[in-house]
Amino acid sequence: MPRVDRSDRGFTLLEMLVTLSIAGIMAGIAGMSMARYASNAAHRGTRDEVVSLLRTTAEQALSEGRTYCVSFSTTGWTTYRYACSGPTAVQVGSANSPIAADEQLTPSFTPTAGLVTDCPGALSSCAYFYPRGNASAGTVTVTRAGKSDYVVEVKGLTSRVFAQ
Repeated sequence: MPRVDRSDRGFTLLEMLVTLSIAGIMAGIAGMSMARYASNAAHRGTRDEVVSLLRTTAEQALSEGRTYCVSFSTTGWTTYRYACSGPTAVQVGSANSPIAADEQLTPSFTPTAGLVTDCPGALSSCAYFYPRGNASAGTVTVTRAGKSDYVVEVKGLTSRVFAQ
């Protein structure tokens, strides 16, 4: 019988099972972490989308010299030129369901005295941006179950938009 060198024996079945078990546990932990990260990233993405929408609308109002309005619902928004409702309203953009099913938008805007503030439904659900660089002041809260809320704020005097 030929002599077997100790270094040529390979791995035992027990060593392979232990190694595969450890690798499986580590892969499971990594998978759960990635799912949590993806959920948080989607929530931040909605906040960033709202910020981008409001900033773009403010820039359009200023550059074109026209009033723009963003009408919010709990699940999306619609952008109008001139007013959010009435005979002069011209829809220029819409996102009926841009957010996840378990997310919700809660707008709260203060109408600017003496300026156009028509709004379908609840008056506090429209953000107006005017040609002189001002806006209706207010906030949009982005809520998702089990996550911290994000608040997007619009300053009335300067139409500055930022997330808190």
